[in-house]
Amino acid sequence: MAWYAAGTVALTNGQAAVIGTGTSFLTKVKAGDMFVPEDGANIFYEIAEITSSLQFILKKPYQGTTAQGVGYAIVPTQSFLKELAAQVTDLITLYSDVPANVEAAEAAMTEAQSARSAAVNAQTASEAARDAAEVWKAAAAASAQSASLSAGEAGNAQTAAEAARDSAQAAQEITTAARDVALAARDATIASESAAAASATQAQQAADDAAVNLTEVTATANNALSVANGIDAKAQTALDDSSAAVATANAAQSTANGIDAKAQTALDNSAEATSAINALSGIAVVKDGSVQFTGHQKAKDSTPTDPLHLASKGYVDAAAIGLSTVTGLSADMLTGAVPVTATASSVLLTSGTGAIVRITSIGNITANPNSAGPTAGGRDTSSALPAGWIHWYFIWNGTTLSAIWSAASTPALPPGYTHWAYGFTVYWSGTVVSSCRVRGSMVKFNGPLSMGTRGASSGAEGAAVNMTISRVPPNASEMGLMVHCYASSSGTAALEYLVGPSESGGVREYMTKFVTVPNQYIDVVGHITIPATGTVSVFYRNVSSGVLSDAGSTLWISWFRIPNGG
Repeated sequence: MAWYAAGTVALTNGQAAVIGTGTSFLTKVKAGDMFVPEDGANIFYEIAEITSSLQFILKKPYQGTTAQGVGYAIVPTQSFLKELAAQVTDLITLYSDVPANVEAAEAAMTEAQSARSAAVNAQTASEAARDAAEVWKAAAAASAQSASLSAGEAGNAQTAAEAARDSAQAAQEITTAARDVALAARDATIASESAAAASATQAQQAADDAAVNLTEVTATANNALSVANGIDAKAQTALDDSSAAVATANAAQSTANGIDAKAQTALDNSAEATSAINALSGIAVVKDGSVQFTGHQKAKDSTPTDPLHLASKGYVDAAAIGLSTVTGLSADMLTGAVPVTATASSVLLTSGTGAIVRITSIGNITANPNSAGPTAGGRDTSSALPAGWIHWYFIWNGTTLSAIWSAASTPALPPGYTHWAYGFTVYWSGTVVSSCRVRGSMVKFNGPLSMGTRGASSGAEGAAVNMTISRVPPNASEMGLMVHCYASSSGTAALEYLVGPSESGGVREYMTKFVTVPNQYIDVVGHITIPATGTVSVFYRNVSSGVLSDAGSTLWISWFRIPNGG
């Protein structure tokens, strides 16, 4: 049968549905045929179901790039002739015995002809022996007659007679031997004729069997033809049923569309209800299978709807919502040297598909970013990790808890490992990590890190300095800030921090310190939440109206918080 390739198709990565344009899938294609898209990937797909003339479903989702107007070819497999092919194979096996039987009959006939030739040769030898005996007998008679006529030669005659007698005896022995040869030849002839008769009988039986086999072949072929006709009839019935199924599916799709519209309405109503609930003094959340109210203070958190944030605050049970968390995390990297050792009181690991494993009583676990991988206790790549932010992940293979370093948001697991949990993030220079220590979700630097000096400009309100964050990772949710500046007079030293894409937007925080002794350097300390999106920069300015002098003031970062649920 010819390949079908009319029109074009639209393909979506990860989906099994194939949408056609200018196609007739319902009459030209059937389940089990092979679908070959012209997408350059050289991957064949088996068709599981034909839903309409413009759509069919693949047995497994499409793995290539999403595209429209793609050329294709559908290769028919004709799987419904499998039974007929098996019957034809049986016929060939049955018919293969006929040539062997004919060959056996021909061999028996040849054997019989050889035996007959041996018998003829034996009979010729017997007749030759008989003729020799007659010659010797005539010679003996002539010798006896000579003895009676010549008395004077009696001695000679007697000698001749004795010689004749001996010759007669020899002739007699030859005759006896010839007779034995003739008898043996006769027996051989009889045996050969019997063998020939038996071989002929076998040949006749083989011919009869061949005739019977031919009859059976004919009958089987007729049965196979009947089966094929039956298959064709069933195929037509299946085609009719498929058309009916398409009509039913179209009706079901219409019903599903109506259900989807109702579900969207219900979702909208649910969103409105959630907004109303969040407006209350407490937030209702689910924990341990019951509804709890967390109180007014927790309702004021800056990211109350983030699942990992809620889990880290204890608002929801992390296992119940399929999150990976780490509690009691501790790691010291005060010198920045590797490998790094960490421990925790509890680790909740995920498989990435919702399967959760909780591990407790955890000892020290060590991992080295210089060890090529993917390997437990090393990194998840064969090549070296580039300088930048790298992440520590706990990993689990069903029996052993280990760790692995990765620069990716999801680690590449070593063979045999199925679950992982995010631990913490540090900066990697290519040889050492940043000097810090980890406690829970907080990463504390071993001494504050400078983001830069403001300079000697005037300290009037509104003269802000912009410093792009480079000391905290992109996934950090909060950071601790400190400004080291000069207090020129007594009073309340006040600074305004802004974190966001510009001075006019982002998260804003005021930090104050009461100055009792003027003309000295002071540190104004505070912390601020980092926005989840946008270009993140730090702006700070003096809003204390003359208490502080901005000349030479420096911005420092002392810690940052990571979303590990700890």
